Amino acid sequence: MSKKIVIELTTFKGKCVEAIHYYASVEYYDSCDDFRNDKITRPITQKEIDSDEDRFYSYEAGEPTECFNSWKEALEVAKEYITANDLKGDIYVNGVPNKGSLTLEQALSPKLDTRLKCKKCGKVIKPGEGCYNFPSGAICVQCYKQ
Repeated sequence: MSKKIVIELTTFKGKCVEAIHYYASVEYYDSCDDFRNDKITRPITQKEIDSDEDRFYSYEAGEPTECFNSWKEALEVAKEYITANDLKGDIYVNGVPNKGSLTLEQALSPKLDTRLKCKKCGKVIKPGEGCYNFPSGAICVQCYKQ
């Protein structure tokens, strides 16, 4: 039986509109059957430090940060981590916006549509457009009123 490797993507949205941060971890059982949850990091750039000195005041260029600029960037670095550490198994991804659990291939597909859609009628819900968000999925205003 093949081992299961899960890439967990998480998002943090701050009070500021631009404050969206993406994080990734790789979860798996190692050769000793110990559960691992390894946080994925990347080196911070001088350009990032210079562009937001309040946020990155304690960083030096090249230091690791867990924060990524997009979920796709976090996913790519997690994939590199899996390859570099020679982890073998079926790879799944949780946390891709507006999607459930996907295989790594599905999550990296250029045709992947992550737009928020109404669970009932399939209409794309545009940013700022009203909707009702339920644990089972979002519903547009028109479907909710029916």
